Amino acid sequence: MIMTFIKIKHSKRFERAAFKQVSDELIHENRHLPRLETSNKAFYRNEATQQIVRTKLRNLNLTGVSLYVKGDVRVKQSLMMKIFLNEDQSFLATGTVIWRIFHDDSSYAGVAFEPLEQATQELILEHAL
Repeated sequence: MIMTFIKIKHSKRFERAAFKQVSDELIHENRHLPRLETSNKAFYRNEATQQIVRTKLRNLNLTGVSLYVKGDVRVKQSLMMKIFLNEDQSFLATGTVIWRIFHDDSSYAGVAFEPLEQATQELILEHAL
């Protein structure tokens, strides 16, 4: 028997439902792809300022990344990123900011990748497993 939280949609916000007992399967917040929780380093360049910023990831999957951001990063803005899977492996990606959240003294953004090459997708999957 597996104990897990389930999120249910209620009007415009999500609320946590009570613990629900689930056998033989996990419920993953309606996510279609697994995501890797990580705090690896990354760099991004904002199209507006062209300034390169060093940051940390929050999580990563094949379609995008969540990372800490500073300054003038806006929804619908394009970012060029260098994302490190470890000290020796990294990849370049371009993406569009699809959301930004401010929390305490920091903020982070969700960035949807432009289509990644097959080799890059395989590298991410290899690292995640």
